[in-house]
Amino acid sequence: GRGNSQLQLSGEGLKLRVGSVVIAALEIRVLEPEAGIALVADDITLRDLDVRGLTAPEAPPLISVDAIDRLSIEGCDLDVLADDTFKVVGEAVEVIGVAREEAGLEPQALLFEEREVRRRLAERARQLTAVPQAQRTQMFIDLNRFANQREDITAIERVAIGRLADVIRADRPSDRRIVKGLDGLRLSATRSRPHRALVIASALPDTTLHECRISGIVRLYGGQDEVPLNQDEARRLVEAFRPDVRSEDTRLVVSSCDLAQLDVDGRLVAQMRAVLQGSPNRLLEDVFRFVEIRGSRFRAAPNRTALTMVAERITVTTSNLDPTPQAESGFVGSVVGLMSAYTGNFGGHNGARIMDITVFVMEEAANVALSIQS
Repeated sequence: GRGNSQLQLSGEGLKLRVGSVVIAALEIRVLEPEAGIALVADDITLRDLDVRGLTAPEAPPLISVDAIDRLSIEGCDLDVLADDTFKVVGEAVEVIGVAREEAGLEPQALLFEEREVRRRLAERARQLTAVPQAQRTQMFIDLNRFANQREDITAIERVAIGRLADVIRADRPSDRRIVKGLDGLRLSATRSRPHRALVIASALPDTTLHECRISGIVRLYGGQDEVPLNQDEARRLVEAFRPDVRSEDTRLVVSSCDLAQLDVDGRLVAQMRAVLQGSPNRLLEDVFRFVEIRGSRFRAAPNRTALTMVAERITVTTSNLDPTPQAESGFVGSVVGLMSAYTGNFGGHNGARIMDITVFVMEEAANVALSIQS
């Protein structure tokens, strides 16, 4: 079962071209940037996987899938780590005399020594609870000074460092809360610098993504990189772009997931951007006919948008869309297609905004702190 069986990948990784494939109940560790998983099959099922891997610029995604009939990804955790992922938070803990490896902030160690990492984390937390109050107060001051003065820190990391500082300064700090604070640093760093975790190559009849936590980028229709549309570009497209969307009988359901970024292949973004430069090409082909997003959370990374969706008909229901704190006017993403509906969603604490670039119908109801501009 998961947690007991581990597959370690190196070299060319795992490449399969088969009729049907099921990978379930495994820990998978991708030890080199080029050693990801690439699956081509009629029917693909990924279930109850804990996948972590190293990446680098120009490296392939952690997992790429190209199915013909059916793709089901359920109960999977995906984390993509790069050499610079823990640079800032690693230096933060060093300010208070904690080594990166003691705080679980070494990518290599997290890949295949997690039990040892957890043991060291618990031991270091116990030591911190025994430090005199005056010294812990100084740690609080030093952590906050670091967070406030560091220029390359993200808002997510700054919040996590502040929370750890508060826990350490408490009158009676518990080792459990300190462990949670150190874990928060790791999560803040992976969310701050997302890399491609999952690429779904094409639209297909039955595609589901259910109860997954993915700290990296999920990309549809291919893996090409392109800077996502910013708010100004999206606003201009609302006025200037009436897409001609053509699709087969295909469907994507994203439910009960925790995602950093869901977007589309860079060629589609580049095509929409070209419209703003006068291109007449408004044809968006081979996209999903139906996209249903429900009960999910999107937490945008700094200087990123959480959602860029292109499909014929799109519904977003009972989901939380949190823009990065630096986002202008809470811009959280763009939705492009023929029809769209938004029901019972929540924006971030300071509100969120979606740019809706659909042709015929846009309906919204019972959304809280989320505005749809169309």
